[in-house]
Amino acid sequence: MVLAFKGVILSNPLTIFLKAKKTYKLTFGIVLRKSIISISILFPVIISCTDPFNPSVDAETADLFVVDGFVSATDSTAIVTLSHSRPLTSRGVFIPEKNARVMIESSEGESFSLQELDSGKYALQNIPVNKTASYTLRVQTASGATYTSEPVTVRSTPPIDSLTYGLSNDKLGLSIRLNTHDDTGNSRYYSWEYSETYEYRSYFNSGFTFENNQPEQRTAEEAVNICYLTVPSTRILLGTSAALAEDVIQGEELTIIPKYSPKISVRYSILIKQRVLSAKEYDYLYQLRQVTERLGTFFDPLPGEVIGNISRDGGSSEMILGNFSAAEVYEERFFINKGELPLDLQASPITKGCQLEFTCDIRIPRTTLQPPCVFLEDISDNAMIIEAAYDLMGKPYAYSFARDYCGDCRTQGGITTRPDFW
Repeated sequence: MVLAFKGVILSNPLTIFLKAKKTYKLTFGIVLRKSIISISILFPVIISCTDPFNPSVDAETADLFVVDGFVSATDSTAIVTLSHSRPLTSRGVFIPEKNARVMIESSEGESFSLQELDSGKYALQNIPVNKTASYTLRVQTASGATYTSEPVTVRSTPPIDSLTYGLSNDKLGLSIRLNTHDDTGNSRYYSWEYSETYEYRSYFNSGFTFENNQPEQRTAEEAVNICYLTVPSTRILLGTSAALAEDVIQGEELTIIPKYSPKISVRYSILIKQRVLSAKEYDYLYQLRQVTERLGTFFDPLPGEVIGNISRDGGSSEMILGNFSAAEVYEERFFINKGELPLDLQASPITKGCQLEFTCDIRIPRTTLQPPCVFLEDISDNAMIIEAAYDLMGKPYAYSFARDYCGDCRTQGGITTRPDFW
């Protein structure tokens, strides 16, 4: 049996369709917060018809304790998340470990008790992090089980040298790349995470509100055609210069934005966080990434065991999933306006099905024959009134409208409040 994290949810991991007489690898998925543990068993199956196979699952194997802890020496904070894995067949996504006692101890005798914020998350601010000390995480669950991490040192992180952008290798998207280095040669192992914020517009600009079948002119505060959306990264981004003579990372590709993405339709920003890892943590995250992103076909590498640095006290053989680390974090924000993009990428997003419809002339009685149109009272309340046609007296007598997706940018997940950093 091989235990490994799995970072994406399988479409139907508990059902495997066998269509030929071959040897198959059965993958059982277990949701783990934002990850999944896969239990992979290689065995021969001889079958010639197409039938689903539903394996039985050991309940004890399905319930694994998950620990994710980090101390930031940059903002003097500590965050630890405790949870349990679950089979994909069960309801819900996240099973928190509540009412635990979480402590961080330093090699200099200091002890810090973390406070439970919300389900499974424990944090503490204003920790006087000593970069020359080592730190150990200790957890006691509500049931009395205790867990301890290996002592970790605070890793120093060099700044990001530069961020660049340009056409991706396939010419179909925008590539965001990073450069960094460490003159001391002590970094070698790097990780990055990022969040993207972008401004986008609705396909139509709705000039009217519409409630109880009554259009009203929008005020500037009621505008819903300009939105901002922030999306965190979900991939594990790693880089290493261990095989190089110099500690240099050059042209590390962080993400590719497709040509017609709304992310680059108006203005785009990316906030990148860089930190240095120990060699052991790099190996841990590398194995996790291997299973997360590169499994799924017969040509992908087989999963390996992902081992963190946390164990249960008392010599228990219980499998613990997770890692505890401490480091400086270097941040840099980068902006790109649409007009600064390569010409090949200055394209408008593709919006499907956004067409204007028109109301009938509200001055003409409903019983009177009119050209093809929609009566105002028949329009749904969630329709977006776009524009009005006015008579010589300046009174509206007909309206154009569209479905909400085309006239309200909030339907795509964003908000109309402009970020402070914008």
